[in-house]
Amino acid sequence: MARLAISYKELSDLPGSLRHEFPRRAQEIYQAAYNRVYEVCMASENLYDHQAIAETAHQAALFAVRMEYEKDKQGCWRRAPISEDMDKEKIPS
Repeated sequence: MARLAISYKELSDLPGSLRHEFPRRAQEIYQAAYNRVYEVCMASENLYDHQAIAETAHQAALFAVRMEYEKDKQGCWRRAPISEDMDKEKIPS
């Protein structure tokens, strides 16, 4: 069975909504995290549900972005302030 390879080789390959919404560095974080999770999941012989793998990779990539960025009051993504304590609201439940 041939595996469908879905990855984002260039930032321009990201969905338009992400390219429009995320600053460039956030796009780079998303791209790297998505590709890595997708690659690891595809390497597992037990996972063949491409839709589920893509969704898992997307959620992991969003989590990676949220570790460095947050939305401001206007809904724009900005670098999150650095602090010693992790913002518990950034952790998806």
